[in-house]
Amino acid sequence: MREARRQLELLTCQNVRAEESDFYAYRYLASEGFLPGYNFPALPVRAFISSRSEGEFISRPRFLAINEFGPDNVIYHEGAKYQINRAWLPAQEPEKRFVRAKLCLSCGYLHEGEAVNEEKCGNCGGALESGGLYVVNLLEMPTQGTERRDRITSDEEERMRMGYDVQTNFRYAQGPDGRLRRRLASAVDVKQKKLLDVSYAPAATLWRINHGWRRRQEVGYRLDLKRGIWLGQNETPGKTPGGTAGEVKSQVRLFVRGTANALLAYPREGAAMDSPSFLPSLQYALARGIQELFEVEESELASERIGEGEHLGILF
Repeated sequence: MREARRQLELLTCQNVRAEESDFYAYRYLASEGFLPGYNFPALPVRAFISSRSEGEFISRPRFLAINEFGPDNVIYHEGAKYQINRAWLPAQEPEKRFVRAKLCLSCGYLHEGEAVNEEKCGNCGGALESGGLYVVNLLEMPTQGTERRDRITSDEEERMRMGYDVQTNFRYAQGPDGRLRRRLASAVDVKQKKLLDVSYAPAATLWRINHGWRRRQEVGYRLDLKRGIWLGQNETPGKTPGGTAGEVKSQVRLFVRGTANALLAYPREGAAMDSPSFLPSLQYALARGIQELFEVEESELASERIGEGEHLGILF
């Protein structure tokens, strides 16, 4: 009851300091699309820290929160340890928050909506039946709840040290004519030998999916839908106020998504590609070149390697 009252005060900006809340009328209306002229950044993911005196929300950008606010992770806040133990789901029909997607393991392209039924990848054309991963229980990361922890076991420390298995996938935007918005090009040398295949994707959707702990025996997480509690591997769900056992959703994978201009670069020629240091070196060199040529700050540009085999490339 005390936590609920404190959360209402934070959301309505009552009895709080000005810096304690980012929830106000203009931002809410802008996030709902009523103020298209206000270019607010994407809303962050928040976690509620319940301290002994009072509680507060802490927020992180989406792509950072997928790691920091992951299930069972420990947050160090003002000298105390707090463990993520619950997800705030709607009381009515929480199953509607889950989505399905099909991932191409070759190039990292993501299919959602009607595209889930496609047999070939919309990017590389590979067969999704043999080279795809069908993910059923995808949950867009909600606000997380915590509990204070004074002691962490050695097994928990080891698992947290290993970290999460977080992978990036992408999806092209659709133009007014229904076609995918992408521009293809190639970089060649003086002898017209192809060096790079490049695909520029304006307003692409980037997904970061948390598939579970790297040190794990099962994929994803177990979630008690009635109470929103993250369960351990052998942990049983608690009973609801009505006395019935809660429903458990297994193999839940968390995700966040955002919109950004993306550039995919695929090296094609050169014996140096056999070297394990070639692609990381190329990634760093191209990132520095983009920053210098277009006067982009380091924090405004991210890059990582994506795909495998002949579709192994660099995503900027």
